[in-house]
Amino acid sequence: MNGQPARLDLTDSLIKAAVERGVCLSLASDAHSGEQLANLDGAIRQARRGWVTRRNALNTRPVAEVRSVLRS
Repeated sequence: MNGQPARLDLTDSLIKAAVERGVCLSLASDAHSGEQLANLDGAIRQARRGWVTRRNALNTRPVAEVRSVLRS
């Protein structure tokens, strides 16, 4: 999920539909400078509107678990 304000690519209803189907999402800032790291807040707000939990967000998991998911 892209947090760049001009590119919030998933609506809350699409996010919720993905969550209901067990899709694992990843939140990103799309930062190209240090100041843009705050874009992650937009991704987090959008994720919350779509009912994303830690279980549904890949990059909230421990590194070992992320690696395992990426290998599979």
